[in-house]
Formats: sequence, C-alpha cells, structure tokens
Amino acid sequence: MDILPGSRSRRSAQLREEFVAYLEERVAELVAEGLEEEDAWEQARKAFGDIEAVEAEVHAVHDGKRRWGSMKEGLKSPLRDARNAVRGLVRAPGFTLVALATLALGLGANTAVYSLVDAALFRSPPVEGPDELIALYTTSRRGFPRSATSYPDFLDYRERGTTLQGLAATSTLPASLGHDERG
Repeated sequence: MDILPGSRSRRSAQLREEFVAYLEERVAELVAEGLEEEDAWEQARKAFGDIEAVEAEVHAVHDGKRRWGSMKEGLKSPLRDARNAVRGLVRAPGFTLVALATLALGLGANTAVYSLVDAALFRSPPVEGPDELIALYTTSRRGFPRSATSYPDFLDYRERGTTLQGLAATSTLPASLGHDERG
C-alpha cells in the first residue's frame, strides 16, 4: 500500500481497500475455525474497531499532526528507526561500505586537520619557559630588516652570547616541487 503520494481522497480509497482486504482475510480465518460467516464478519469488525477512526488516525500521522502519546512511545520510535536502518544497511552492503568509507575518511581528515591546528596554534612549544622565547633577526648591509642570518654569524652569537640561555636556528628554503622543460 503506497499512501505517501497522491491526494487525501486517494489515500482514503487505498486505506479502505486495505481495511476490507484485512477484514476479508480475518473472516476467512474465523470461518475456517468454525464460525458462521455472518458471525465472523461481526467479530472481525468488532476486533478491528471503527474504520473511520483508524482512517483519521492514519491521515493525522501522515499529515504530521499527531503528537507523541507518551514517553514510552517516544522512546520506542528511535529504537524502531534504528532497527529499520540496520535492516536497510544489511540489505544493501555496497551502500553500507561506501557510507562507512566516507565516514571514516571524513572523520580521519577532520582529526588530522584538528591535530595540526591544535599543535600549531593552541599548544605551547615543547621548551621550558615558552613565554620567554624571542626571535633574532639581522639587518643586512643594504638596510633590509629581518634578513637571513648567516651560519657563521649564528655560531658567533651562540658562542659569545651571555644573555641567552640557548640558541637555535631555523631557515626557510624556497623550493620548486615541479619540474620545467629541462626535466
């Protein structure tokens, strides 16, 4: 029974067909148990309840107007949804594999980026007294500030310096990661 598409009257017709089919099936079961057909119809209608009320309830659920009746019913719904989701994933192993791989890659990439940002921006450098670190630069003979310090100058600073506890040097090296026409 496909009650999602179509108008309310179409849904009502489909519901009526479904209800009648259910009642006919139940009557056949009761007749097979030995009841007269008339008594079987009466008992089946009585057990089913008011058809209009059931139809109204189905329309309310479909239209999204029904509220959760109780906390117990509210807790059953997510569990039912989870069971249906697992059942669907078992039926479609290819989709499940792609979904899990996508989640794993996304979570892994997110963790890697977060770890880099955390190490670069939020954690202190692994030295004693990180708030006491300073950066030394050289002014070139032509007057360019923050010029690179030569290695011999660095060795002189390290050997002759008396105000600093320790000294370390870093350097950036411009490099091309591609190749040109020469290979």
